[in-house]
Amino acid sequence: MDNFLKKLFSMKVAIIFLFLFALVSGVATFVENDFGVDASWSAIYTTKWFEWIQIILGITIVVNIFAYKLLSFQKLPSLMFHVGFLV
Repeated sequence: MDNFLKKLFSMKVAIIFLFLFALVSGVATFVENDFGVDASWSAIYTTKWFEWIQIILGITIVVNIFAYKLLSFQKLPSLMFHVGFLV
């Protein structure tokens, strides 16, 4: 189980989830353009799988903040950049 969690929150998997998030957000933009805001929200933004993508990305950012030791003063700009995605 521990090995599974390490792989789930690795940088490689994070890149895949970021690409998936961007792709789905792009599709949602086209759905919104063609069918309206309500359609894009009901078809994509409020679905459980889209929420899980966001949750996994958020947890991955937090895990990697500790893994790459971004809590030091020298890495403060990088920490602020990554925490900005969580807010």
